[in-house]
Amino acid sequence: MQNLNSRKFPMALALAAVLMTAAEAQTSTGGAGAETTEPPKEKVPGVGDLAKQLLREGKTNKEVLEAIKLQFPDAKTSMSSVNWYRNNLRSMGEDVKTAREIAAAGKPTAEEKKAAKEKAKAEKKAEREKAAAEKKAEKKAAKEKAEADKATSSNSNAGAASTADMMA
Repeated sequence: MQNLNSRKFPMALALAAVLMTAAEAQTSTGGAGAETTEPPKEKVPGVGDLAKQLLREGKTNKEVLEAIKLQFPDAKTSMSSVNWYRNNLRSMGEDVKTAREIAAAGKPTAEEKKAAKEKAKAEKKAEREKAAAEKKAEKKAAKEKAEADKATSSNSNAGAASTADMMA
């Protein structure tokens, strides 16, 4: 208050005095809320609380945004908002991974990609070999059946001929 020049800022000085008087009156009476006997209301978790909780659990920004939209459908939360909460937690000193670190953790390494590719290739080869073996077995079975049918039919013909000879 002493820095204010009363000639240059008379309204500011008067306003400051009124505010100080109001603040002193409020503290002496116990504040405006002292007259009511209502217990203080518990804080209802909001979008920010949910976002921070999920980020601490290691969720991606996309997963956090989806969860927020499910719980708070009218919220205007965007991907930028979620990223802001992540950076805010990090700036407060909490150990929260960056969005890039989480994305990199979810991606397979080059060695894992190569191993998966080789495994898929081996599985495909095994399937082709199995199909070829089944086809070969079917052909063999069909050939054996044809030979058996041929042998049966030649035996039938021979039997029919001998029966005809006996009758004659």
